[in-house]
Amino acid sequence: MLSDKNTDEKKRESLKWLTTAVGEKLSFLSPNTWTVLSFAMVFIAAGFFIKGNLALGLVSMVAFVLADGVDGAVAKYRNEKTRFGALLDHSVDKLGEGILLVSIGFAALPLWGMSAFFYAGIAAWASILISAIDAKGGEAWGNRVKRKLYGRVERMGMLIAMIGLAIPLGNAFISPALVVFTAVSLITCFHLLWHYAKR
Repeated sequence: MLSDKNTDEKKRESLKWLTTAVGEKLSFLSPNTWTVLSFAMVFIAAGFFIKGNLALGLVSMVAFVLADGVDGAVAKYRNEKTRFGALLDHSVDKLGEGILLVSIGFAALPLWGMSAFFYAGIAAWASILISAIDAKGGEAWGNRVKRKLYGRVERMGMLIAMIGLAIPLGNAFISPALVVFTAVSLITCFHLLWHYAKR
């Protein structure tokens, strides 16, 4: 699925009323405080995944995804957008994604004679590599690729779906799902490199 920048901007514009309402209602804390609180949800989710409690891990992961959008809404409402806030948010996003993927490895079963941590670690690396390639390419060429096959929203959506399906299907579903997650992430990395190479 290609993520088009213009389509994303139209979606953001259509949800501006929601962003404004969230920013107003939750502006009692600073944007950076909301970023740190969302990061705390990552550790709560990771703890549940490590203990094998997929349902509570899923609820905590969804809370992280939802809370992750609060900082930006509050920053816009309070007119407090800063470079450090953007860096902190980006750092928490990537760290959170990696921690979630690796902790999911605790709940997964081995596949093809390999530990589930192998698949979880490669999935985390591939997912974070998308952002690294896009950021460095954007820096080198002055702007980022407008259309990605598999952006952060899609990756987090796939993680949520993966855990949601693993609850009824069992933990044996997780490792094959991590292989698919990794494959789609790596395809996106090559897609980005191809786009930058054409410039």
